[in-house]
Amino acid sequence: MVRQAEDIIRKIDSLSDADQVLVASYLSSHFEEIVDDARWQESFSRSKTLFEKMGEEVDAAIRGGDVAPLNLEEL
Repeated sequence: MVRQAEDIIRKIDSLSDADQVLVASYLSSHFEEIVDDARWQESFSRSKTLFEKMGEEVDAAIRGGDVAPLNLEEL
């Protein structure tokens, strides 16, 4: 288990029974949201490099003259 999770479990374990019930209830009701947020963060961190790569490709196309100005009349 991740050390940080172990530390949190020790902290929860040191609480009174009533406070442990409150923490467990809170975590239970928010667990999916917390996990979902972590997944989104991971996804965005991978996406950033993809978007950076795409931006570099666009910049290279512009520098290489492969991009023409958009003419709305021609659409």
